[in-house]
Amino acid sequence: MSKRSILFCGNGYSGEILETLAKEYDLYLISSFRNDRGMEHVKKIILANPLDPQSALQAAKSLKEQGCTFDAVLSLCMDTALSVSAIAEHYQLFGVPYQIAQNATIKSIRSRIFETHDVSAPKYRSCCDYADYVKKVQEIGFPYVIKPLNLFASRASAWLNRRSK
Repeated sequence: MSKRSILFCGNGYSGEILETLAKEYDLYLISSFRNDRGMEHVKKIILANPLDPQSALQAAKSLKEQGCTFDAVLSLCMDTALSVSAIAEHYQLFGVPYQIAQNATIKSIRSRIFETHDVSAPKYRSCCDYADYVKKVQEIGFPYVIKPLNLFASRASAWLNRRSK
């Protein structure tokens, strides 16, 4: 009897779990990193952007074309909910519907839904330039937090630090 298999999107600090999982599952990985934790326990790695749903879906299709099968698709450490959802929907695997993943993952959509349904959450506004920013700050009031829409964790900090120099 063959092992069941799991396709993971992303990698990083959660890669140490791959050694344990490889004892019971065949593992495949879509990652943007060639060398990372746990890679030696994965049967096949496809180098692609696991944060981009289209790139991740193409990588999953490539795995299938190479004869790899997977029974599940899961996120491994990174913000890959949209990619995991796109792959699960395409292959009719159990998962969160893509629209729900978008609603939960994309800050501007999530905040608009919260506000529309009176869910208690920090006020949120998107802006596209300095004049719009000033208008939104006046609308919300102080204190407020500024966050980039399309960056997360230390990537946002590194990007902002580079831009300010």
